[in-house]
Amino acid sequence: MHQPNGIDWPFASIAPSRSEFMATNRKIFINTVAGGATRILGLAIAFVTTPVMIVTLGDQGFGLFTLIGALTAYAGLLDFGIGPGLVRHYSEYTERGEPLAVRQVTTFSIVFYAVLFLVVAGPLYAVAPALCDLLGLPAEMRDTAVASIMLMFGWFILSSLGGVFGSRLVSLHRMDVVSVIALVGQILYAALVILVLPIYPTVTAAILFNVGQVLFTALVMLALVIRADGNPVSNPFRIPGALVKKLLSFGGWMQINQFAAIVSLELDKLIIGRYLGVAAVTPYQIGNRLATLNRLIPLQFLSAIVPAATSIAIRARGPELEAFYVRMNRYLMVMTLAITGFVVADANRLVLAWIGREYAEAVFVIIALSISFAVNNLTGGGTTIVRSAGMPRYETYYALVSTGLNVVLTLAAAPYFGLVGIIGATIVANVIGSVYFLVLFGRLFDFPLWRSLLSWLIPLVAVTVASILAVKGVHAVFPPQADAGRWVHLGWLIIEGSLFMLVFVPGLFVARFCTEEETALASRFLAGFRRTIRI
Repeated sequence: MHQPNGIDWPFASIAPSRSEFMATNRKIFINTVAGGATRILGLAIAFVTTPVMIVTLGDQGFGLFTLIGALTAYAGLLDFGIGPGLVRHYSEYTERGEPLAVRQVTTFSIVFYAVLFLVVAGPLYAVAPALCDLLGLPAEMRDTAVASIMLMFGWFILSSLGGVFGSRLVSLHRMDVVSVIALVGQILYAALVILVLPIYPTVTAAILFNVGQVLFTALVMLALVIRADGNPVSNPFRIPGALVKKLLSFGGWMQINQFAAIVSLELDKLIIGRYLGVAAVTPYQIGNRLATLNRLIPLQFLSAIVPAATSIAIRARGPELEAFYVRMNRYLMVMTLAITGFVVADANRLVLAWIGREYAEAVFVIIALSISFAVNNLTGGGTTIVRSAGMPRYETYYALVSTGLNVVLTLAAAPYFGLVGIIGATIVANVIGSVYFLVLFGRLFDFPLWRSLLSWLIPLVAVTVASILAVKGVHAVFPPQADAGRWVHLGWLIIEGSLFMLVFVPGLFVARFCTEEETALASRFLAGFRRTIRI
């Protein structure tokens, strides 16, 4: 068995057959397409609801809603990493044919979150006023903020319980079903925001709508898990200590990773609210949401691939695992840079079409964070493999480097450089941490950096830059006009998006990014398309 750098693999190596790989690729494709389409529809819903919330709640109210959401993200640190590891554990025990272990994982998770609620709710209510003081919230917003914090904690517990059932469905390669349920919940939430929020224009009402949405999705997913597994739980007093130890041990590393991710994603909002005011969080959040478009489908792809990656990590080593890693990363970065390039090229028009007015700070945030997130996505293939192989500690090393730098640099830069310093510090920390992981991963698995990454990334970046320049050429002739109206900007987005893809897709073949197999597949597709047109 191939063991790069003397690693003790947790599984025996069994070479997968070609038919198994093809079946796995089909499942990944279906889950990614279904989940990606659902996320795009969810984005369309957010496109409609966010302006309604900003107008209804005002910049200060929407800023408070965003800050409370950022605080709630830190509540995820209370689960000891149980949630992020569930899909991996479910996939492993399903692969091994151990249904009792599957039920025990579910039971332990439910009991854990129930106990967590009972233990934390009281102390959280006691310290909530201090959190308001720490954020520098105005006195007139304190009561609303305290109530919102408690409601958001209830939302977190319900969301975590729903996540248990959702993780089980994902481990069965039914992310498509999970995504559809989530979309229905988002539609329910959007209806409440559009129809009810103008009648009750408060932050607490907006949070209650979130609670109703997550309660609905949790109950539906529970019903589907019962249908798939029968009784999904077991006797909690008969859960083996070894299983609990395994869940907590894996979760401990995931806990650190989760803490690092939350700090990286939410620290800027809290510091902006503290140093620049609550209202300043709104343009940052607008920019941040548009910047994270390059994580929308790519991270859906990674989520869809976790069950398959766990199975492959059990069976494949050496060249097979490297081939899987390279293919996963190539597809991941094609999606990432296609989105990143267009968002960077058309950042101002995206804001005008979405919000209906200019936000200079938001445009800066979009461009800067889009590039930063794109670099971070390079680590997606590697982190998926180390998690699936039961070695999350290697992701932790990189997470600590990135987060430590982010905290130090952001706190140092914020008082002197404001928003530019905060965003700049985040980018520098993110890039350094990502490069560190890529080098570490390559050495760990004996995957040469040029062969597994740079040989295909350089031409992909070149194609992306060419596509951006094409859109910028249109802007030079027809610059975006702030008073043109949202529908006009939407029309231009469609035209410029089409131009971007007309340069991007053929550019992949011209730059020889695509493999011979992919080129042949594209040729067959075009030939079939031409025959259809003739008919």
